Amino acid sequence: MAPLFFDNGSSVIQLLSSYLSYSLLFLTGPIGSLLFGKICDKIQRSKVIVFSVVLNSLFVLLTGLIPTYQTIGIYAYILLMFVRIIRGVISGIEYAGALIYNYENCSQTAKSSAWVISSGCIGGSFAAVLCFLSCKFSIYDFSWRIPYIIGGIICVFIIPYCWKIQDQPKYTLQESNTFFFKEILTSYKTETIVGIAICALYTSVSYSSMIFGANLVKELGFHISNGILFSSINLMFTSISIYLFGKLSDVIGTLQQIRLSIILISILIYPLCWIISEKSNIISVVLYMFFTTLLSSLIGSCSGIFIIQLFPRKFRYSSFILIDSIGTAIGSLTPFMMLLLSNHYGKLIGYSSWIVIMVLSAAISLLLLLKKTNNK
Repeated sequence: MAPLFFDNGSSVIQLLSSYLSYSLLFLTGPIGSLLFGKICDKIQRSKVIVFSVVLNSLFVLLTGLIPTYQTIGIYAYILLMFVRIIRGVISGIEYAGALIYNYENCSQTAKSSAWVISSGCIGGSFAAVLCFLSCKFSIYDFSWRIPYIIGGIICVFIIPYCWKIQDQPKYTLQESNTFFFKEILTSYKTETIVGIAICALYTSVSYSSMIFGANLVKELGFHISNGILFSSINLMFTSISIYLFGKLSDVIGTLQQIRLSIILISILIYPLCWIISEKSNIISVVLYMFFTTLLSSLIGSCSGIFIIQLFPRKFRYSSFILIDSIGTAIGSLTPFMMLLLSNHYGKLIGYSSWIVIMVLSAAISLLLLLKKTNNK
């Protein structure tokens, strides 16, 4: 979509602008956590899901109706930014609502966050297939709007089913006059840092595979639709691997799986980046996308439940949405940072350095948490 909304002769500038605008979808998430965090902790989780689905479906639909730069000039870019900012504000509410509702209302054997993320990947895969079909011949056609319009309409039809969702009696209205974020950032400072670092690491590895990997396919001379097709296959593979790794976390525990994820990412990320920087062919890109997908699935399948368990129920929603929005915002910058750093410091350093920073942050913060736990 970069040529449709960004008027610049340089393809690199267009791509950087596209990556940055995509990051805006998540960079505004912390605003949503401040606006809705305490409200969501004081009302039923089911109502939160309905509220977020209604708003998200509206703005997904609006995205597909925005005129392009060729039609209204710079205002196309401004409208796109506005819609993505609003979607960013509400996006964290939707994911957090589904994850926490599942954790608090489902049976012990069904509390894994894996199926929530896995189902989202399946939906994303179908959306990517629609993008592939619409972009097969020309991205400048009306066809690029089809995935957004269909997605918005589908969400509207889901709303009646969301109304039927009910919380268990013990998880209804919470009364509290405490300003949750003050307590979260003081009494649970270490837990908050750990959660942000782990969330950022998961998002970084995931986006380096799906978004940056798709662009690498395009750079090899393939049509952009082929990159989208790779992303679709990748998402379907992600949905399966996340579900299976979720089952693994039920056996070995979320903490052990987080540790294993950090170790494996720290060992493998540099060789994987070396493959795509030195061996520029479709096989190296596929290998990179395959292994980074496995690594992101390993940590993503258990990170949500691990973070939820760090906080008491009274401000569980406030804490999770704050952590998830900040962590995802940081991680969403990965494609932008990988491309920017590679243009300044070379491909190998540029591709690997950002994720290495994320790994180190997660490892150090987890050690601080374990030290705090042992002291207690």
